[in-house]
Amino acid sequence: MSKAGPVLALAAFAFILGYNWVVMKVGVAEVPAFVFAASRAVLGAATLFAVLIVMRRPLRPPEIRHTIIAGLLQTTAMVGLATWAVVSAPPGKTAVLVNSMSLWIPLFALPILGERIGVRWSAIALGVLGLVLMIDPRHGTSWLSDLAAVCSAVCWAAAVVVTKHLQRSSGFDPLSFTAWQVLFGSLPLVAIAIAFHAGPLVLTTQSVLAVAYNGVLATGLAFVLFAYAMKSLSVTIAGAGGLSIPIIGVAAAWWQVGERPSGLEWAGMACIVGALALMASPLQALSSRERLLGLFRKGAVSRQ
Repeated sequence: MSKAGPVLALAAFAFILGYNWVVMKVGVAEVPAFVFAASRAVLGAATLFAVLIVMRRPLRPPEIRHTIIAGLLQTTAMVGLATWAVVSAPPGKTAVLVNSMSLWIPLFALPILGERIGVRWSAIALGVLGLVLMIDPRHGTSWLSDLAAVCSAVCWAAAVVVTKHLQRSSGFDPLSFTAWQVLFGSLPLVAIAIAFHAGPLVLTTQSVLAVAYNGVLATGLAFVLFAYAMKSLSVTIAGAGGLSIPIIGVAAAWWQVGERPSGLEWAGMACIVGALALMASPLQALSSRERLLGLFRKGAVSRQ
C-alpha cells in the first residue's frame, strides 16, 4: 500500500498549523483576541460537524464529562491563551513555546495514566532550559505573553492526556470527539468575547480570511488530515511531522513578518526543538533499565 497520500497529508497538516502562526498574527491585528479565538472555534466546530455529516459518521456525543474537560483545556484555554499571546509576542517564538506541549505530557500521564517518565526527564530538562532562555523578564511586559504561550502548551498537554484516557473506552471516535470538544470549548470563548468586546467590529477581507483559515483549515481540516495520515504512518513519522510545526512557524515569521530572534531566543528554540526531537524518539519510550537489558541481550547474541 502506497504511503504517498498519508505522507502528503501529514506534510499539509504541518504546513497548515506552522503557517497559521503568521495568519493569527495578521488576524489579531484587526480582530480582538478573544473574538478571533471564539470565531475560530465556532467555525472549526461547524467544519468538523460538516465532515461528520458528509462521512455519515454518528453525531452522538461521546462521554460528556471528559469531553467537556478536554474542550475547556484544549479549545477554551489552549486556543484562548495562544491567541492572546500572539497579540504582542512574535509569532515564530509563540509557535515554539505553544508547541512545547509534548514536554509536559509525561507530567500529566504519570498520575492519570500511570505512565512512567523514565529517560524522558532528560528531554524535559532540556526543554525547560530552552524556556528559561526564551522568556526574558527584562524585556518589559512581553514575558507575560510568553508565559501565556507556555500555559497554553501545558493546557494542551493536559487535554491530550485526558483524550488518551478517554480512548481506552470502547467505541471511541476521534473525529466525533474532536468536533464535540471544540464545540463545548467554544462556548466559554464566545461568552468571554461578548463580555470583553461590546463594540462594533470593523472587518476587512484580510481579517475574514484569517478567521476562515483558522477555523476551516487549522481547526477543521488539519485534524482530518492528521487522522488520515495516522492510519498508515508510524508514531515516529507522525512525531517528526509534529516537530516540523514550530520550525515552519519560525521560518514563516522570518519570511513574512521579518521576525529576527535574539541570540538567547535562538539558543532557547534550539533547546526546545532538540527536546521535542528527544521526546519523539522511540528510545524515549524505554526506561533506562529496559535499555540496559536490551544492550545486554544484544551483547549475549553477538557472543554466540
